[in-house]
Amino acid sequence: MTDQPTDRRKIHFHIGAHKTASSFLAFNMRASEAGLAQQGLSVVSRKHVFETPFAQDVIDVAHGAREPGVVSPAARKSLRALLARNPGDVLVANEDLLCRLNVQDFYQNIGAAVRHIRAME
Repeated sequence: MTDQPTDRRKIHFHIGAHKTASSFLAFNMRASEAGLAQQGLSVVSRKHVFETPFAQDVIDVAHGAREPGVVSPAARKSLRALLARNPGDVLVANEDLLCRLNVQDFYQNIGAAVRHIRAME
């Protein structure tokens, strides 16, 4: 018998591209938090995610500075702590999580970053 995760909630990421109204969308998601919570969706804003080991792990992979799939224990722990504070499904809104404008090719490593996030299960 293997250990299977018991938490089957969904985690949605709104990564948005810069200058495409992603800040406007994030603002409205935060303004609608009560209604979204009634539907079983917790909104987690940039400020609650950006300085975590989880975010740093993903950013490093997205920028090619870290191999995808090798998840640091601190990243896994910080993601689980974030989920523990938010009931139901979770929507993480952070346009800087996978790419910042100073990267030459916009979202060039998005596939690796998404694989890295999935490895945190």
